[in-house]
Amino acid sequence: MADLRFDDRVAIVTGAGRGLGREHALLLAERGARVVVNNAGFVDDALFDDMTAERFEPLIDVHLKGAFFVTRPAWKAMREQGYGRIVNTTSAAGILGSPRMSNYGSAKTGLIGFTRVLAAEGAELGITVNAVAPIANTRMLERSMASVAELADADALASAQELMRPFFDKVDSALVSPVVAFLGHADCPVTGEMYTVGAG
Repeated sequence: MADLRFDDRVAIVTGAGRGLGREHALLLAERGARVVVNNAGFVDDALFDDMTAERFEPLIDVHLKGAFFVTRPAWKAMREQGYGRIVNTTSAAGILGSPRMSNYGSAKTGLIGFTRVLAAEGAELGITVNAVAPIANTRMLERSMASVAELADADALASAQELMRPFFDKVDSALVSPVVAFLGHADCPVTGEMYTVGAG
């Protein structure tokens, strides 16, 4: 990884204001990329009994449709130059299922299909498309944990937080970024793959 450079490359990173996206942008810039950043990603957890269209549709709009609308113009430029790298962010909430996340999980699982279809289409165009499912201590994780906390009594919550603290300390967002950078590099040999990434 130490030798991989991005000089004369342009990287577009969504959600780069904080968390995972910020760490991705910083690493790519440090390696020589010209980085374009913009804001994305949120959660709105609820049990399915309480899931409304007003809670469901915005998550689809941001996470799934957002990827579509950012990728479309980039795809055209990549196709014209015969080269491109796309790295999408999916989630264990969709892959494995997570209570209270039917909206977020649906959007993130949609990105798996999006990734694999584009990988198939990009194979003859010099474009690779992969996805990561990060395990990281982010604002979205903290918000999800807070929504679960609402269901627990104070003693159970304190015990859970004490138990989870060492885990959260090890899942720094910056430890996901090297895999994203590798998947975005010209030397990356894989396409259509999905990687669970966390804690180095």
